Amino acid sequence: MAPLNYINYANVVASCLIALHTTQVDLGPEYEFFEKFSIASLPERYEEGTMTPTQPFFFIFNIVSLSLVLFSIVQLLPAYRSSPMVQGAVEYWFIAAVLAQVIGFAIAGEREETVRTFFSTLFFALMGTLTWLILDKQAKVKSDGSAEEYWMLRVPFSLLAGWSLCLTIMSANVLVRDAAPGFGFGSFFKVIIVLGSLATYAGLPIKLLMFNGAQPNYIIPIVISAVTLGIALNTDEAAEVTFAAVFLLLFIYLISIGSAVYTAYLIYTNEFKSTSEALIDDDDVKSEALSDTVYVGKTTEVDAEAPVMVEAEEIQSKPDPVEDEVSASSVTNKSTVVTEKET
Repeated sequence: MAPLNYINYANVVASCLIALHTTQVDLGPEYEFFEKFSIASLPERYEEGTMTPTQPFFFIFNIVSLSLVLFSIVQLLPAYRSSPMVQGAVEYWFIAAVLAQVIGFAIAGEREETVRTFFSTLFFALMGTLTWLILDKQAKVKSDGSAEEYWMLRVPFSLLAGWSLCLTIMSANVLVRDAAPGFGFGSFFKVIIVLGSLATYAGLPIKLLMFNGAQPNYIIPIVISAVTLGIALNTDEAAEVTFAAVFLLLFIYLISIGSAVYTAYLIYTNEFKSTSEALIDDDDVKSEALSDTVYVGKTTEVDAEAPVMVEAEEIQSKPDPVEDEVSASSVTNKSTVVTEKET
């Protein structure tokens, strides 16, 4: 049994930081500083962003945190502590990504502090980069194909990658909001950020579902679908209704519903339907093999009898030496009699 090493311990520390990051317990005014690390502060900080979902949809991060805590427990088990998925792919990148997220939250500041929001956006982007690096390394590691490995060692990082992407986009759009002082972003730059966010939300599910090699990634499109649905529902009823606003809302709905429907279709086609067809084909092959076995048995029985029949025929067709002698002697006697008569 392989011993635990620093990578296993680092993953436990990272999951503990994630768990503390999701807590929404009021620790009192003396611990007010630590509330900046909590996910509970996100909706208030980013409420003015164009790509901020409504508050209930931040529960996604709770799911992400729970999956990562489960990962940290599973990777301590003897069967997985030395797995290439942990030692060769996750390594120290997981704790580095979590530290980047914690720092990003710590320096985010309030809504009006644009400079701090800028640097927190950079740290969120760094977190996302490190998480996607883990996914890339896991894709290159030889998998044992088990469901336990997929759900416990790979899915948590797909969830974290999807969450980090959405968090970076959320923070970037808060950075260029209309009320943001400090940098004085122009309207063109704001439009570029919004269009880039929409292109990412629309294009990434297509890439992961259709052009991701032999195994599509279903998890990240599901995260994107949930977040974009929250964005579509987080509309200001008092805002002026314009053609651009209506188009933006409809396009976000299209991204959300399209990602969810196509992901569900591929899961059904690739996982359930193909598995059922494979089982049916396997049963057909077994039936054909059984039929061939019975037929060969019958043929063998016939072939076993055939030589006996042939031998019987050959025995009947073979001349009897005794009979041949008798016949020859009788022919000789007859010839002698005929000769005597002629004489």
